[in-house]
Amino acid sequence: MDVEGPHELRLVGERVDDRRVSPAVAVGLFLGPLLDRLSRRGLMVVSDLVRAGVFFTLPFAQTAGQIVALAGVAGIATGFFRPAVYAGLPNLVDEEQLANANSLIQTSENVSWTVAPIIGGALVAAAGPDVAYWINGVSFWSPRCFCCGFRQRSSRARSPSVAVTSAT
Repeated sequence: MDVEGPHELRLVGERVDDRRVSPAVAVGLFLGPLLDRLSRRGLMVVSDLVRAGVFFTLPFAQTAGQIVALAGVAGIATGFFRPAVYAGLPNLVDEEQLANANSLIQTSENVSWTVAPIIGGALVAAAGPDVAYWINGVSFWSPRCFCCGFRQRSSRARSPSVAVTSAT
């Protein structure tokens, strides 16, 4: 991709950031009730596969417009992924551990937002952007192997308020 000067590069970066964040917010606002009716595990797997596809496609993008469009697709997929993660967490941990689990998710997300650009920048400087895109694509593809292995606990097993009474 040819970018003519730092001003144009800054504008492309702003467009990519807008296309990455705005769709996620829109999906949450307008499709939230629909997302609650779908399989959380399925949403996470499909979202990660779409985001992996975006990053596997980025090395072939020739224009800034293509990069911005791909960022939009990644943003939409993220808009499906995050609510599924947050809503599915109570099915994976006990109620007593829920606050710690939420803290762990938020902490790891914030650390990755801080550290990943540094690692990405070093990788781009050392090997070029295509290698960084491929590695990031793998980072979205590989968790699907783990996600499919999670088993949900039944709602009866985690809800002590459900009492079974006998008619005898």
